[in-house]
Amino acid sequence: MKINDTNLPPPSSAEMAGAQQAQRSSQVGGNINGPAPGSLSSSTDAVSLSGLAQGVRAQAADSPERQAKVDQLSQAYASGSYKVDSQATAGAIIEDATKG
Repeated sequence: MKINDTNLPPPSSAEMAGAQQAQRSSQVGGNINGPAPGSLSSSTDAVSLSGLAQGVRAQAADSPERQAKVDQLSQAYASGSYKVDSQATAGAIIEDATKG
């Protein structure tokens, strides 16, 4: 799935090179992380997330408070009593777009 987010800065040349290498490797069945499984050489895999990915992951964590809020909103939506505050929504979108 491809996502185009115009609010993100363009990827650096190093990021592009890494993505292209990973794509080529997956197309030919190679392994960019080292020797093939079962080989005699030992290696470790490492994953590094960008700040944005770490933020998204942190927000996705389900706390009991968040789950209670989601349940409350789901029930309100299902019963037809959920009302959208268009002023607050528009204000939040504008505030988010003008940050930075």
